[in-house]
This record gives sequence, structure tokens and C-alpha cells, in this order.
Amino acid sequence: MMQKGDEEQRDPPNACLRQICNDMSECEEKTEASSWELISHR
Repeated sequence: MMQKGDEEQRDPPNACLRQICNDMSECEEKTEASSWELISHR
């Protein structure tokens, strides 16, 4: 039971990171957007 929960929790984040990191362009754009948002928020 403990292993199942660990695997389930580890699956979603991994897939998300994989999809986002899958596209280097999107990854860079997301990083830039985050920086811009941080500066804008400041």
C-alpha cells in the first residue's frame, strides 16, 4: 500500500516535468515567463 501511494505521487510530477521539459523551447519560454512575472510582480 505504501509503495502504491509513493508510485502514484511520483508518477504525476514526473509526467508533468517530462512533458514540459520535452520541448526545450517551451521550457525556456516558461522559464522566461516566470522571470518576467516575478519582475512584474515586484
